[in-house]
Amino acid sequence: MNTQNNQHKQTIPFPDEIIHLETINKKLDLSIAETNSRVERVNYEYINSKKYMTDYRGELDPHEMFQNELALKQIDRTGAFAVEVWDKLMKIKESPYFARIDFQEKDEQLIEKIYIGRFSFLHENELLIYDWRSPIASMFYDYETGPAKYDAPIGQIEGALTLKRQFKIKNGILEYALESSINIQDDVLQRVLSDTSSEKMKSIISTIQKKTKPNYSK
Repeated sequence: MNTQNNQHKQTIPFPDEIIHLETINKKLDLSIAETNSRVERVNYEYINSKKYMTDYRGELDPHEMFQNELALKQIDRTGAFAVEVWDKLMKIKESPYFARIDFQEKDEQLIEKIYIGRFSFLHENELLIYDWRSPIASMFYDYETGPAKYDAPIGQIEGALTLKRQFKIKNGILEYALESSINIQDDVLQRVLSDTSSEKMKSIISTIQKKTKPNYSK
């Protein structure tokens, strides 16, 4: 591990979050590489199909030409979708998530760690990051630590939030992390809270935040 990461681990109060981000970054790199290979394969297939239609245009009957044109359009759509996926993964890599909540469902022993970002991230059929607009992510905005619930497709899920954290991740690097029972909107307050160990100061800043009208549309 390089010196920069070692120094960074000393400044972040939650070393486990550094390790978690490193794991997420590795999985993002794998997904990006796989998607990039898919884009290249589709592009190669498109070029070959287009060349075939051009080279044999005079020999193909109308039905064959129509079928080849349909296939070409399908390849084009597949390629466009792969490029969209690649673009989204690159945006996720820049800043994978901004919050974490730990949720214990009523009458369950398991505590689920839920990371929340601008986009969801699924890797090997495991949902690692939840879109901020998803029902389960709404608890980050609606509740402090303690009793909480959210509306799922199967009905209302009740339980408790046992932990809330917020992060500032830029260029895939964790700049700071803070733990607070409420959602701190202001970036300056986030940074101050992440740097202070004073519970009194945290209480003062949290009070300021509560008096500030939140804006979740950004």
